[in-house]
Amino acid sequence: HEYGHGISNRLTGGPLLVDCLYNEEQAGEGWSDFFALIMTNPTNATANSERAIGNFVSNNSITGQGIRPYPYSRDMNINPFTYGDIQSVSIPHGVGSVWCTMIWDLYWNMIDEYGNSNDLLASDGGNNKAISLVVEGMRMQSCSPGFVDSRDAILAADDLLFDGLNSCLIWETFARRGLGYNANQGSSSFVGDEIESFDLPPSCLDVSVKEMLAEDFHVFPVPSKQILQISNAQNMEIESIVIFDLSGKQVFETNIKGKDVQLVIADFEDGMYLLQFKSGSKTFQKKFIKG
Repeated sequence: HEYGHGISNRLTGGPLLVDCLYNEEQAGEGWSDFFALIMTNPTNATANSERAIGNFVSNNSITGQGIRPYPYSRDMNINPFTYGDIQSVSIPHGVGSVWCTMIWDLYWNMIDEYGNSNDLLASDGGNNKAISLVVEGMRMQSCSPGFVDSRDAILAADDLLFDGLNSCLIWETFARRGLGYNANQGSSSFVGDEIESFDLPPSCLDVSVKEMLAEDFHVFPVPSKQILQISNAQNMEIESIVIFDLSGKQVFETNIKGKDVQLVIADFEDGMYLLQFKSGSKTFQKKFIKG
């Protein structure tokens, strides 16, 4: 972990600067946790395993929670962190743990895509590719980066290293934790002015299916007061639904499955909302009005 600070401090902002990670929204502690995790990852670990930092120094068992608010896991029932949570955790360790949660997800998502290599110096495993993206992202980000800066640097690293092949996978990873296309970090000097977003860029939505969705997924009545009906004329299986308000804040989530879905929205405040559907590996969006 401490050696990781040497990496992040020396890469961020270029080779002539070593003091670029002192702003409130910087993620230095997160990169250090990430390096500790990848260097000690058990061979039998999975994306949903619980990995903790500092169990030894806090006299916990190897399966303890450690010194962070949550153990690291891609399972959001174990670690529910999203971007907005940096406003309610400690600086810098809590803030860093939110960032590490996101790039730990990326690490496993890349393994799902490309497999896992036991050789950390190899170049073809998903774990190797993820490490390369994180390290190159540090080199490409500006001094005093916020989370959006660091996300964009990883996307730029993918362009440089892999011709942008993993762009949508990276977007999906960050968007799931609230660092999506319309996320706004405000000033990277402060924590508390961030706006979450769980959406994807238009380039990562399947255009043909998105157009079909607009025509053949019917959300009614409009406006809706108590019950929201979602009707699917194309026989597509809806696997999960998330609802956001217009600020990008998640207000509802369900793993309900079916081709026609009914949601109770009586407790929602009046206004416009964004429905986000998942069907297979694709994500689609549709707006509705409560009122």
